[in-house]
Amino acid sequence: MKLIKLMLLLLVLALVLVGCQTKELTAPKPGDQAKSYMIGDGERPRNAQYNIWAGQTTLAGYMNISNDANFIYVNYQFINGWKATTTHVHVCTNIADVPVNSAGNPILGDFAYVVDHLPPTTNYTEVVPIPTGLTTGDMVIIVSHCAIILEDGEGNIIQNETGFGGEEPGPTGNRWWFYMWYTLNGGGDYMYETAMVRMYDSDTDFTHRWLMKNNRPHPWFSYVKTYPGMDPQTFYFYAGQKYKCGEVEIWHEGDFLKVDLTMVNDWSLLASHLKIQLVGFQGAPAFGLFPYSSYHEPPTNQLLYSVPWNTDWDGMQLNISLHGDVRHIVIPE
Repeated sequence: MKLIKLMLLLLVLALVLVGCQTKELTAPKPGDQAKSYMIGDGERPRNAQYNIWAGQTTLAGYMNISNDANFIYVNYQFINGWKATTTHVHVCTNIADVPVNSAGNPILGDFAYVVDHLPPTTNYTEVVPIPTGLTTGDMVIIVSHCAIILEDGEGNIIQNETGFGGEEPGPTGNRWWFYMWYTLNGGGDYMYETAMVRMYDSDTDFTHRWLMKNNRPHPWFSYVKTYPGMDPQTFYFYAGQKYKCGEVEIWHEGDFLKVDLTMVNDWSLLASHLKIQLVGFQGAPAFGLFPYSSYHEPPTNQLLYSVPWNTDWDGMQLNISLHGDVRHIVIPE
């Protein structure tokens, strides 16, 4: 009996040790991520406006990021009754420099800029000095958290949520968080926008929109539906909801689905993300996790995706989402 108990004890200890080793090997390590997320690697998009996500899936507002020669301006703008009670901002050049706990979750109290808002606010701008040594074209990571509330028409709080700006999923931790990449510009020579493919050539066309929480359509995240044939079908690429910045041709050629993007009107492409599926798009889009991505430094005016054809697509209508980070030359007045 003693021998059996001893064997069981040794088995339990072995299992515990294996479990500990597995946890140590699989736990996210910020330092290990640094090489992939350092600035200047030419593989991250630039933009000026990002979404604020409440509870990961609800659009609560927009982050507007800009800079001058000395400062980065991190602006929170809330919509649809959402307001911020606290904001946390951290700016760095390496994802490993984001303060996190042992589980890899951000330590909000250790962020460089923490502000409580009494009363709660719908619009707030944090002014952050540009990190020493950075200049035009360099990239920074911005983590913008907010504790937010939703009020009804009479000012009663009906919901409390955590919010983060951006689309890039945090690479560490067991809780969701997002962050943003931002490229320092030279004082307004370019306008940066987010672009989405849409069905028709109209600045008011949102025929097919992403479905967000509770099946509410996103205000302007669009996608297209098509039965790809041998002849290219033309769709349209719109930036900032209302600016036509490109045209997209889609067709089936042999063993590939072709998606050809041509930028127009002095717009250029910094990054794009492509996803194809048989059902419509829903949920909070993490464009950085799309299966097909392209990053360009310097920016490009032409991009062709050749996606291996899936036999499940034969004779089926495809849902195609093409997202882009784009820029446009601003002519000084």
